Amino acid sequence: MNDPPSKMSAPPPASAIKLGSLGLLLFCATFLLFSPALRYGLVDFDDQIYVASHPLVMEGFSADHVRSALTSFRHGLYSPLLWFSYGLDAALLGASPAAPWGFHFTNMLFHALNSALLYFLLWTFCRKPWRAFFFAALWALHPLRVESVAWVTERKDVLSGFFGLLSIWAYLHAGLARGPAGSYSKPRLPPYLASLLMFFLGLLVKPTLVPIPGALLLLDFWPLRRLEFTGAFIRRFAPRLLAEKIPYFILAGLAAIGASAAHQTMHGITETPWAIRILAIPVHYAFYLVQFVWPRRLAPLYPDVPPSTPWLWPAVLALAILTVWIWISRWRRPERLVGWFFFIGFLVPAIGLVRFGAQSIADRFTYLPAIGLSIALLSAWPSREGRRQGAGRLFRILVSAGVLVALAGTTLRLLPAWRGPASLHAHILSVFPDNPSALGMRSSYLIRTAGDFKGAQAGFDRIIRSGSFNHEVLGGKARCLAALQGPAAAQAFLRQAPSSPNPYARHAVAWDIARYSLMLRQYDDAIRFATLALECLPAQWEQPAYLHLLIMVAAFEKGDTPLALEHARRFPAYADKPALAFADLLPYYLHQWTEFHRADAYAYFQRLIAATPDQTRLLNNIAWGLATAEWSPAPPGEVLALAQQVCAAFPTPNPGALDTLAAAQANAGDFGAAGETIRQAIQLISSPANPEIAQWKERLQARMALYRNHCPYREDAFSRLLAAQFGKDLPVTNKKAAP
Repeated sequence: MNDPPSKMSAPPPASAIKLGSLGLLLFCATFLLFSPALRYGLVDFDDQIYVASHPLVMEGFSADHVRSALTSFRHGLYSPLLWFSYGLDAALLGASPAAPWGFHFTNMLFHALNSALLYFLLWTFCRKPWRAFFFAALWALHPLRVESVAWVTERKDVLSGFFGLLSIWAYLHAGLARGPAGSYSKPRLPPYLASLLMFFLGLLVKPTLVPIPGALLLLDFWPLRRLEFTGAFIRRFAPRLLAEKIPYFILAGLAAIGASAAHQTMHGITETPWAIRILAIPVHYAFYLVQFVWPRRLAPLYPDVPPSTPWLWPAVLALAILTVWIWISRWRRPERLVGWFFFIGFLVPAIGLVRFGAQSIADRFTYLPAIGLSIALLSAWPSREGRRQGAGRLFRILVSAGVLVALAGTTLRLLPAWRGPASLHAHILSVFPDNPSALGMRSSYLIRTAGDFKGAQAGFDRIIRSGSFNHEVLGGKARCLAALQGPAAAQAFLRQAPSSPNPYARHAVAWDIARYSLMLRQYDDAIRFATLALECLPAQWEQPAYLHLLIMVAAFEKGDTPLALEHARRFPAYADKPALAFADLLPYYLHQWTEFHRADAYAYFQRLIAATPDQTRLLNNIAWGLATAEWSPAPPGEVLALAQQVCAAFPTPNPGALDTLAAAQANAGDFGAAGETIRQAIQLISSPANPEIAQWKERLQARMALYRNHCPYREDAFSRLLAAQFGKDLPVTNKKAAP
């Protein structure tokens, strides 16, 4: 392969048309390949907590939400641009948990843009449009990309990749001005600053862009030819090249420190012995190379590859030989060195040296590193000269097309796994039947969607028998015991649970014991274990607000007013209250509902209804939440009676109360009455000039269509109520409902 010219001159008009056409073709092919995801829903693999419950999605943009995104960690991440992108999906595309096509559209759009950007980048390297097209398509259509594109949460990959590719592209143009051979030339300032800005924006999405400064040094070697691996050049000019990268290294260092601090807030960094981490590195690299060449048994959750695997040392030897061969051929084939070390470098943040979370291997970790393999392969299969050129070209075209078709076919077969939670669980367990994370996810899904505690308990028991359980599995098992046998059984189970050196695990177990003690009206134990749960957390970690509410509730029920007020006054809503009322306990029990302790929450709702019969708005909110829940311990007849009580409290028909009554009628199976009731509610709303009223009328009409089709209306109303009324005072807890 010929070296690229020192100055990347513009192609002639005919070539420019061909170049642009191929870029557009790749963009369209990539978008079309992943387009089935537009019909997919969200999955319970972080989508619910990262996307569906995010304030920018649920409540829209506000000064408080923007400030919070810019100044705080959320779910162990500092990713303000990621949160803004989800909020823009909701604001501009109408994306929501019930209609998530807009989230998927944006993921696909950025991946398609990245495929085109990579194509133009590879073209600048090799100046061969079709060769650049093939290796960009090899990356874009590969089934290893499915996880990053079809999973809404992994917007992190496609969005940070977009900014990362723009940063690399701008840096290439900054370094085009080249002096005499063996000399140093300064980069052009405007594209250099643009590159730095794109790098900064990418880090605000995901810190895995931290290897970019090293990638830019590789580009200095080739294709920019600003770096030579000779002693004289390195002594004279290397300090200047490194000095150029100082702003990049500073940003990368700050991002790495921020990522570590963010994960520490939820104990997201897994403590793994260094010997295991180091021994696993070559195994991980070999695993990704094999999956790149022969993608099979792909799944979002892989079991850890043990360092004792029999192919550890063959992998070490193969990687060493490959690296030495690439180094020896660096002058003849510089793209191999650049691509190979691009691949190695971009995998460093995800190769297991620092373990963020439970996973050390994932398809999504290859999103940017695999670009390096496309670069390294640019000189593969060189063109033949002479009479055999025509036949050889036809053969290359057929084989290249066959490879891309095979990869696209594998991608299409893998995509439906992301259709929804059930399909995702089924896919993972079809590949790895005993995967504990998948079993836990399926158990949590059974609880969340159907209240199937018996089926969920079977899954948690299977994990515990395997020995691969953690505190979240123990918490899930206890939740099932509380629902099936009562809180005493759950409390006894957790008291016998093995202790853990992990402070977050001790905190979670103590919290749950406090929760079940409160259910059993053991108020002193509830206060003691809740206090212990708070003390388990290191001082720099955020204290969960709901633990203070638990102590407030226990002290209130016990009659200890000073202690109840001490914990209540941590929140602005209670700061000026001289005393607490029974209704002030509502946020704690709304949280109990969202944590699927719904029998306990419903028992409180019943007491609250009896204690506050004249609080019509409060009763309407409770009736609406019970009527629209996916599952509820409340008998449909009782919910309907409550909704009728709310309607009767108004002297004239109220459209909001009628909306609740219709939902309760549909929940009870009387869809004819529900349709008639919602029709009355719509008639009470005149042609509204207020956009919010107009949107509400549209929602009523959509619900009427549901009832006519004999479908009840469902939403997570109590979570929305908790966020809307108490969100500013009660930060979202980092504690997950289940693994």
